[in-house]
Amino acid sequence: MFSKLKKMIKSDNPQSVSDDLDPLQYAAAVLLFEVAAVDGHIGEDEEVLIAQILSQEFGLSPDEGTQLREAAKTRAQSSVQLLPAVSVINKDYSEVNKEHLFELLWQVVLSDGLREDHESALMRRLAGLLYVSDKASGTARRRALQKLEKS
Repeated sequence: MFSKLKKMIKSDNPQSVSDDLDPLQYAAAVLLFEVAAVDGHIGEDEEVLIAQILSQEFGLSPDEGTQLREAAKTRAQSSVQLLPAVSVINKDYSEVNKEHLFELLWQVVLSDGLREDHESALMRRLAGLLYVSDKASGTARRRALQKLEKS
């Protein structure tokens, strides 16, 4: 019984992922998939956008990107805990990096053209957990909208 519990706790910890994955990249990818999945499913457009974001932000090879996406998507779909990923981000990201991450999260949320209440609620929750101010979140949302309108 304890070994099962220990395994569950360890699997939620971004620090315990495969040595092939960077824990910070994994944590960011998990959050991207979390916001994509909050409406009950991850759309194809959202997956494509997440793949583009991860490739651009982290300069990953196609194989590395696929490995990171699959691991993060599996984690996001199998667990409801945000804290393991959030704690890695809080530990290693500067305020500026968190605000940039928030812009990327907003891009995923807004990519389907809808802004639903539960998505906004998750973003407010993440803002609090990541210590991103309401003003910075609003600015990130506006920048994300501008980027999406250009593409």
